[in-house]
Amino acid sequence: MSYESQQILLRPISDILSYKFFVPSYQRGYRWTAVEVTALLDDLLEFLNENENSDKSAFYCLQPLIVFQKDEKYHVIDGQQRLTTIYIILTYLKDVAAIFGKGKFELSYETRPDSEEYLNDIDKEKSDKNVDYYHIYTAYKAVEEWFSSKDGLIKAKILTTLTSSNDVGKNVKFIWYVIQPHQAVDVFTRINIGKIPLTNAELIKALLVKEKNFTKNAVAKKIAIASEWDEIEKKLSDSAFWYFLSDSYNSNKFDNKIEYILDIISEKKNDSEKLHTFFYFSNLIESYKRTSLEGQHFDIDNIWATIKDMFQILEEWYSNHQHYHYIGYLLSTGSTITDVLSIAKNKNKDVFIDEIKIKIKSQFKNVEIDQLTFDKSKDKRVIKKVLLLHNIETILKSKKSHVRFPFDKYKTENWDIEHINPQNPFDKIEFYKDWCIDLLEYITGNKLKIEDLDSSKEEFTDFYEDLTLQLDPEELHILDTTIDILNDEIDFKAKIEELSFTLFKKYKGNESNDNNHISNLTLLDAVTNRSYGNSLFPIKRNTIITNDSAGIFTPICTKNVFLKYYSKKLSDVMYWKESDAKAYFENIKLILSYYLTK
Repeated sequence: MSYESQQILLRPISDILSYKFFVPSYQRGYRWTAVEVTALLDDLLEFLNENENSDKSAFYCLQPLIVFQKDEKYHVIDGQQRLTTIYIILTYLKDVAAIFGKGKFELSYETRPDSEEYLNDIDKEKSDKNVDYYHIYTAYKAVEEWFSSKDGLIKAKILTTLTSSNDVGKNVKFIWYVIQPHQAVDVFTRINIGKIPLTNAELIKALLVKEKNFTKNAVAKKIAIASEWDEIEKKLSDSAFWYFLSDSYNSNKFDNKIEYILDIISEKKNDSEKLHTFFYFSNLIESYKRTSLEGQHFDIDNIWATIKDMFQILEEWYSNHQHYHYIGYLLSTGSTITDVLSIAKNKNKDVFIDEIKIKIKSQFKNVEIDQLTFDKSKDKRVIKKVLLLHNIETILKSKKSHVRFPFDKYKTENWDIEHINPQNPFDKIEFYKDWCIDLLEYITGNKLKIEDLDSSKEEFTDFYEDLTLQLDPEELHILDTTIDILNDEIDFKAKIEELSFTLFKKYKGNESNDNNHISNLTLLDAVTNRSYGNSLFPIKRNTIITNDSAGIFTPICTKNVFLKYYSKKLSDVMYWKESDAKAYFENIKLILSYYLTK
């Protein structure tokens, strides 16, 4: 037997019936229960029934069998549970196999040399000899009971699908992955610390850089592909790039980010099988090999070029200011990268942008912006899109600005709709202390803790006396009431109602009764404390200014709201009045006029 170099392919069980497999001592023993064994047999039968009338190219694929070759044997690094289960099934079917002249591979264990003998003669009397025998016997009984409940012809059908070659078809295949002996411990360790050793991306990379894909003089090309692969992975791992591309479904599901590119090319859907992308590239490589001229060496360049071209398209979108913002918006509001690619197909940049804007406009078909209200869940989704697009178009209308909307922050920091003037400042009584602390910070200019408000402390007396010289009587009354509430010295529920009335009287607020209208809504990130949403306008404004001076990102339109950018008069900067709300609403309609025009 010649030693195989590193390779990966789909291999039918019929190919390995003459092989000798060896399970090293660092592997745990066989542990499948009746549940897993029965599930495998059910899957095989379902596969046969569903493909009864299909052509012979159909096959059932088992998960990877990772091995390395040494001393005429294949040492099993991963996949021994499935391999042993297949062996147990073949043991049960040995009488039928004898009729068809079918044999089976050899399987032995380093820790229990006699396990090979027991696998061939599974005996209940010996099943309590050790834990491995117990599980082997349990699996065998599950196989026996499963077949007993089926038609007698099922034995021959299952045996045939397990042992058929590619020529016969409708067979069972392993993803056959041969590694070098020196890689064994590393691969085994990765499996056993809970990581996935072979993602679609890793399997495909192994396919691309196989020795057989290159001539002896093309080693540099193999190194170049591996290097370019790593460079793409590195660029995709940049947070700003990745969250521009990804949506809520796929942003965290890839161990290897390049797999996102591979999934796009293979047109993988959410409900596709786990290894869909691997099968796609495996079949693509095989088709290239079949169409190559006889005697001509197969060249992997075309397939690698397809992957690079797809990445370069996405990279160009990310680098282009307009593309970045419009595509980023679509990918943040329910569209997929496949949707965008279909729009881009065979179009120049200007036409592409026009089509993208038409796609965005379709989201607001039949939307009456003046009728949108926060208290309707359906309207909330539309309002969030309107506010997001308002931010994006505001950035794009500033031709000289190089500011980019941070989709990574938008998607990771839980940005949501916030009331500019609060709906009900004290609607959640359990948060009143947090709210009062915020209020004290606003009035005094200091971030205080409840323990700082102990009137028996000398430090507090000095602090309080200084404030009496700085605050007007109304502010001093607010301060005293707030401190009493925080020290639990009064019936806080009654005092909170009084405090609420005083605050609204002092800080006025929107005279309109409709606080749920879009003119009183903006996007807010989650960097502020949990009581922020119930704070009054001047306190929110102060927080926005503090955050901005500290370099904490605030959406541009949210910052404009609290800096009174949209308001026609700069008086009353501490209040959000009906005139301010109206001016803000008019700006939204003006900036988004293209999208909101029927």
